[in-house]
Amino acid sequence: MLASQARRFGETLVERHVLSRDDLEHALEEAQRVDEPLPAVLLRRGLVGSKDLTAALAEHLGIRFVDFLDTPIHQDAPSLVSADLARRHLALPVDFEGTRLVVAFAEPADDQAVAAIGAATGYEIIPAVADRAELVRALDMIFGAAGDPHGAGTDVSVTGEAPAIEAEDLHVNDLLELVLHYRGSDLHLTSGAPPVVRVHGELLPMTHLPVLNGSQIRQMIYSVISQKQRELCAVASLTVLHRPRELRAHIHAALNVGATRQEVAEVIFQQVTYGGMPVVVDALDVYGEVLRERGAPYPGEEEAR
Repeated sequence: MLASQARRFGETLVERHVLSRDDLEHALEEAQRVDEPLPAVLLRRGLVGSKDLTAALAEHLGIRFVDFLDTPIHQDAPSLVSADLARRHLALPVDFEGTRLVVAFAEPADDQAVAAIGAATGYEIIPAVADRAELVRALDMIFGAAGDPHGAGTDVSVTGEAPAIEAEDLHVNDLLELVLHYRGSDLHLTSGAPPVVRVHGELLPMTHLPVLNGSQIRQMIYSVISQKQRELCAVASLTVLHRPRELRAHIHAALNVGATRQEVAEVIFQQVTYGGMPVVVDALDVYGEVLRERGAPYPGEEEAR
């Protein structure tokens, strides 16, 4: 990956809000110094999770990305392949587009795997990419856990001890239960640190839990909020980051998925504490342009008339 390509790829991660600009600059310097691809540096340093790296690479290369948390699987698609074939090629049919079949692969550039799935199904294949670990979990859910003919799928250690907790296995509900267990008042999630709980005013790191990166925190939070809430979060972030082009798209998206004009305006106004008045004023200008494009008045203008 050339330096210019690496920077464009890194900017994609910054725009996805899973990598800070400072971390990107340090990673780019390290990648050049040790002659290592930027994605490998980011993974090695734990700055970005594999799922967000896969999604960013897919966007960078113009390949469809399948997020199994967001993508519904057509009920008839997986039945077109056997469990053995799906596991052998790490491939799962997920949807139909006319006479073509959309298939999530761990390695969509593997021509042999694409040809094998096409021959088995009789469809023209649209290769997509999915995070490898998430794809394996999806295969286990559909076909039963590998090596378990009954599909029980629970990994129990022979010593009776609990397996080590991986960051990808943590759910925000698990953390909230720990907050209740410790009689805490709130939960703090910060990239590069383990989860922290506030107990009687004191911040206590839960050091028995893994250190989280931005990707893992994003996935954890996004798993429990609605599409409307996601878009409002994006509006808040892009306001503070002063990214008017992306802000415009997410304001449209927030309004399209049910956010009211008043809610969007309030989210923008609330960012004055974090970004200052100038960025809020610029964001409100963008918001006004969006409303004019949609033929909608500012909140409160109807009453004024």
